[in-house]
Amino acid sequence: MAPQVFSLVDIPLLLFLAGFETLLSADNSLAMAMIAKKLQPIEQKRALFIGIWAGLIFRLLAVIFASHLIHYPSIQVIGGIYLVFLATRHFFPSKETKPARSFWGAVALIELTDLLFAIDSILAALALVKSFDANVSSKLWLIYSGGAIGLVTMRFAAAYIVRLLHHFPRLEVMTHIGIAIIGLKLIFEPILAAPVDWIFWPILITTLALGFVKKTKNR
Repeated sequence: MAPQVFSLVDIPLLLFLAGFETLLSADNSLAMAMIAKKLQPIEQKRALFIGIWAGLIFRLLAVIFASHLIHYPSIQVIGGIYLVFLATRHFFPSKETKPARSFWGAVALIELTDLLFAIDSILAALALVKSFDANVSSKLWLIYSGGAIGLVTMRFAAAYIVRLLHHFPRLEVMTHIGIAIIGLKLIFEPILAAPVDWIFWPILITTLALGFVKKTKNR
């Protein structure tokens, strides 16, 4: 691993990354809870416990794996396409699946969900960090820190994030739009062979800020 570098500009980036990871972890927690809800009460805690540890392992592996592949433009484009697909799927969800037939079937589905969220989270984090510093390998501590905050959120603060999403219904939608924006950055930056940060950051920050605007009630 390359020597890790810290600068003052990393502080706001870490806060932004932590907030973004928190929202993604809240979605992950909700997805796991919906799967585990179909199990018996005794099995629900066991399934969620396994899911949390699987999420930790998948995120650690994703950081190690993605930190190397992000330097290859073709992999970056594929990752961007995946993020756009994942965000689009939120707005066009598939039909509800049948209840899990077994405990291990639910666990397998939870682990698959963890894997997808881990890839989603790490690709988004790499894209954000790369916008500030092209030498991503020297800023891996930011990605690890953001991922750790996301995992803590997944375990302890999911209920509070659910309340936040309840008070700001647009936030979940805007977060997924933000994921799509990050995906488009990953796609077009290698194609254009030039950084697009000058348009990427204003659009992303504006999109997420709109998520905190409450809907006006019809009188």
